[in-house]
Amino acid sequence: MVPGDVLERLTFTSRRGERTLRFVEDGRLTRSIGLQGVYRLAPASAEELRRLVAERWADPAV
Repeated sequence: MVPGDVLERLTFTSRRGERTLRFVEDGRLTRSIGLQGVYRLAPASAEELRRLVAERWADPAV
């Protein structure tokens, strides 16, 4: 699970430029339609997710 504060900060790039996720309220994704399309994580967001996954895998209690 991605923490709400991280979810709200994620940015994606497409041909039109950079954007955040739509339909995020109180740290929760309310509609998956905001994920449809061809997008690539912006470098800073990709790094943040990489760190998050590395932390979760490093601690077997989580």
